[in-house]
Amino acid sequence: MRSALGLLGALIALPLLAASCADDERTTLTVFAAASLTDAFQEIAQAFEAAHPSAEVRLSFGGSQRLRLQIELGAGADLFASANRVQIERAEASGALRPPARRFAANALALIVPARNPAGLSSLRDLATLDVRLVIAGEGVPAGDLTRALLEARGLADDILRRVVSEEESVRRVLTKVRLGEADAGFVYSTDALAGGEDVMSVPIDAGQFRNEYLLALTGDTEHPDLAAAFVEFVLAPEAQAILARLGFIPLAELQ
Repeated sequence: MRSALGLLGALIALPLLAASCADDERTTLTVFAAASLTDAFQEIAQAFEAAHPSAEVRLSFGGSQRLRLQIELGAGADLFASANRVQIERAEASGALRPPARRFAANALALIVPARNPAGLSSLRDLATLDVRLVIAGEGVPAGDLTRALLEARGLADDILRRVVSEEESVRRVLTKVRLGEADAGFVYSTDALAGGEDVMSVPIDAGQFRNEYLLALTGDTEHPDLAAAFVEFVLAPEAQAILARLGFIPLAELQ
């Protein structure tokens, strides 16, 4: 009887052991990505895992500048997706990345307000004349640098930047503050304006050429270069590009 119970226990344990072994055989790919890529890369990572059952994608989101610094300090990422070329070039110069970086999408600047629009904003110039609480991304953060470039080009930088009550480390933090009503307005990307749903509304600003291009590169420390390269190619392929386009990004085909 004891022998039969032992055999039964062994049989029950076999599937658990097999599952454990399967987990051990999976390769973890760590991707550091700009905060504005949060929704898109979560979907893309799931699709990549479905196409590569032996892979597990772990995502870490934040401001591109902060992520670059973490990679340079040896944070252990396999890939870096930046919201502009500047942070990629700086990481390449430090030896933290393996060139070439691949361009895969772009994003336009947007001005959002809470759905109720308590400050009554209807144009970019209103920011210079109305008493508003404005939130933007900090210097060095791609969306923050793009915001300043837009305001300088329109001759409104001095009047509007004095309305800034907070500078955030990522564009998603700007979105969060506007959604919560902690700011009357904020500069984000068009994709963030979409992600805000019914909590926010966009104010027309005719951003035009004021957009950032996204680039993806392998880190110099990656222990899985083949799998990381496969992820890059997946992001450039039609399935991932369709996800990016659906979420408001300008896909690669429109950047040629």
